[in-house]
Amino acid sequence: MDQAQLTEVRRACDRAQAFIAQLENRLPESGEPAALYLARTGLGSDDIETVRIAVPSGRPVWMAFVRTIVDRARVYDEMLRPLQELARQGVSDPAAALPRAEPAGSQPAQELAEGRVLITDGQKMWAVDMANFPERPVGEATTEQAIIGPKQGFTEDLEGNIGAIRSRLRDPSLHIEIFSVGRRSHTQIALAYLADVVNPDVLSLTRQGLAGIEADFVRTSLEIAQTLYGRSLTTIPLAEQTERVDRAASAIANGRLCLVVSGTPFVLLVPMTLADTFMDTDTALPGPVAVSFVRGLRMLGEVLAIAAPGLYAAVLTSDTQLLPIPLALAVSASRSGIPYPVLTETLIMLVVVDVFSEATAQAPGGIGNALSIVGTLIIGQMAVQAHLASSLMMIVVAVSALGQFLALKYSFSYTLRIWKYPVAILAGVGGLFGWMAGMLLLVGHVALLKSAGVPYLTPLGPYRPRTALRYTATLIPAPFRRGRPNVANQQQVDDAGPVPS
Repeated sequence: MDQAQLTEVRRACDRAQAFIAQLENRLPESGEPAALYLARTGLGSDDIETVRIAVPSGRPVWMAFVRTIVDRARVYDEMLRPLQELARQGVSDPAAALPRAEPAGSQPAQELAEGRVLITDGQKMWAVDMANFPERPVGEATTEQAIIGPKQGFTEDLEGNIGAIRSRLRDPSLHIEIFSVGRRSHTQIALAYLADVVNPDVLSLTRQGLAGIEADFVRTSLEIAQTLYGRSLTTIPLAEQTERVDRAASAIANGRLCLVVSGTPFVLLVPMTLADTFMDTDTALPGPVAVSFVRGLRMLGEVLAIAAPGLYAAVLTSDTQLLPIPLALAVSASRSGIPYPVLTETLIMLVVVDVFSEATAQAPGGIGNALSIVGTLIIGQMAVQAHLASSLMMIVVAVSALGQFLALKYSFSYTLRIWKYPVAILAGVGGLFGWMAGMLLLVGHVALLKSAGVPYLTPLGPYRPRTALRYTATLIPAPFRRGRPNVANQQQVDDAGPVPS
C-alpha cells in the first residue's frame, strides 16, 4: 500500500470515528427520561451537557443545559449543589431545592436554546433561566460621536439597552412591550414609549406590524424598519436609526416610539420626518444662534449634494447665457480639451467619487483614510491634467460630496447619493427646466411618503408654523421654548418642559 492510499484510509477512519462519536451523543443515556432525551435531541447540538444526580431512596434527578450560553458557575452554586444536598437526604423533588424553578413549556428544546436549564425527575419537568449570552461592554457610540455631551451607546444586549433607556428616562409612564419575531431566530424586540404622550394610532400601527412579521431569521434593526415602514419603493429611510442612549430617551420623551432589537446596537425611532436628518441634540452648540446656524448649513449641504451637479450640467449645457461673460470665458477655458459633453463628464465624475466613497467606507480604518486621500487629491488632480474633467467640475463634485457628509443619518446619505443622478440627467437633457423638474419630482416623492402614518414633510406639510419655527431653525432661547414638537399628534404637546436644542 502506497502513501496516498494509506492517507486515504486514515481519513476514512477519522470520519468513521467522528460519526460514531456523534451517534453516541444522540443515543439516550442509561435511565434518561424520554422527555429530556427528546428535548436535547430536538436541539441537535453537541454543546448540550446532561447531569444525573442519584437519589438513594427515590428517582434520580436529571439536568440538561447548553453549556456555551449559560452561567456554569451559577448552575453549580444555585442548582447542582442544592440538588445534591437534597439527594443526600433522600428527596428527589427539584422544586423543593430550586425556588426559581418554573414548569417547562410545551417546547423544551426552545427552552434550552434560550439558555434555560431543564430539570426532571422522570415525571415532571422544570426550567430555570441561567442564560449568559456573550455581551459587549457598554462603550461610546461609534457612528454618532458627541464632542461635548453624553457618549453612552447601546450594545447588543436587549435588557442592558432597556436599562440604559430607563436610567435616562425614569418615568412611571414608560411602558415596555416585548415581541418575539422570527420563526427560527426568535429575536426579541422591545417597544418603548410613554403611554400618556404617544399617539395611540401610531402605537397601534406598529403593534400590528410587529405581530404580522413573517420571517425565519431577523438579524438587524434595519430589517425590521424595511419590513414595517419600507414597503414602498423609496430610497429615503422611513425609520431613524441611532446608537446613542440620550437620543433615544429624548425621542421617547417627545412622544416617539423606540424599537430595541436584540443582537444589534442600533435602535429604531418612529415616526421619522425630514427634519430629523439635520436636527441634533448635541450640547456642544453654544446657544440658539449657533444651533440655527449649524442647522442652516446642514440643510444647505443636503440641498447642494443633490442640486449642485445638476445645476452645473444644466447651465453649461443649454443656459450658458446666464453666466457673466468673465465667468463664461473662465469655464470655457477650463473645459478646453475635454472630449465629451458636459452631462457625460458629470456622470463619470459622480460615479468615480461614489466608488471612492464606498471603497473608503468598506475598507479598514487605516487603508480607508489613505484611500480617501488618494481619491480626493491625486486622482482629482490627474483627471484635470489629463483633460478628463474640468477644474470647475471637480469643485462641484467636492461640494456635492461634502454635502452628503452633513447628513446626520448615514442611511440618508445614500438618498442624497442616489437622487443626484436623475436630477443631473434631467438637467443635462432639459437645461434649467429639466433641473427644476428633477427637484420638483424629488419634492413630490418626499411629500407622498409617510413614516408610521405621519407625513414625512411634517411640520412643513402639513404646515404647522409653531413647530416649524421653534424646532427647525429656532432663535428662541431654551428657557422660553416649552412644549414638544407636534409631529405625530401626540396626546401631550404644550405641557412639556424646555426641550434641548
